[in-house]
Amino acid sequence: MGYSVDFSKYEKHINRALKSAIYRNTCQRYYGNVMVSSSEQLIDPQLWARNAGKPYIHDGQLCRGAFDLGRCDDFAAWALAFPGLLDETPGADDIDDGITALHTYDLIGKSYTCEARAESLMNPQIDLWIEQGLLEVHPGDQVDFEQIEQDIVEVSNRYAVQSWAFDAMFAPQMAQHLINKHGINAVKFGQSPNWYNPGIRELMRALRRGDVAHGDDAVMAWQALNLIVTRDARDLWMPDKSHKDKKIDIMVAILMAISDCLFHAAEDDGRRSVYETRGLRTI
Repeated sequence: MGYSVDFSKYEKHINRALKSAIYRNTCQRYYGNVMVSSSEQLIDPQLWARNAGKPYIHDGQLCRGAFDLGRCDDFAAWALAFPGLLDETPGADDIDDGITALHTYDLIGKSYTCEARAESLMNPQIDLWIEQGLLEVHPGDQVDFEQIEQDIVEVSNRYAVQSWAFDAMFAPQMAQHLINKHGINAVKFGQSPNWYNPGIRELMRALRRGDVAHGDDAVMAWQALNLIVTRDARDLWMPDKSHKDKKIDIMVAILMAISDCLFHAAEDDGRRSVYETRGLRTI
């Protein structure tokens, strides 16, 4: 210390780690000689709180959706991401791994649980959210997939939802119902870093810019701060779903929806005006 790596470099990296939860493990590993996990908390509470604005949404605004269905005694959720066009040139902080952030994001969603959920999820905080109507609870030991399907159909009829992404392992039956019974476009989303990485990085770029509006939804905030990501050898990120008491279902849905927005960006942006998302401004 002080020879192979100068003290000023330690100071620089430690200050960065204090400001960024995602960088903390990297700093400990390479500059503290500490063995760390490959999993890292993604979103800092202050960063999420700075984006607590009310979503600006109208019925004809293009959006992409996704749903994440849990198993027994679990959570489930759906989410919509409404991408808006930036009205300024992206700066250097908006570029990550050669990718330039192009959108703002308004986020809405809904979470579900069941009465006989896991013991680790029996706590006053969750009970309060149920009483306040922020979290929908279903009787028994499993969320009611038919009710979630009805909600998705209702939301699809209200908003200009271009597609719904889903996990082919846990949600194929609901996806088939949406396609065959309701004429809704549902698309498979691979559960691998290749699929999740673009959406995670885009969400973080937009959060740092202050270009996300999530409405300060308490249940969404809890799951956002629960979100842990893993990195593979190529530095591709994906959500870590192994922590059963740290529910992240709505964040998984948000990441799938944002990833789908990026995949269809050229197609959707060609049909959208900036005035649809931020309104008229005068000087």
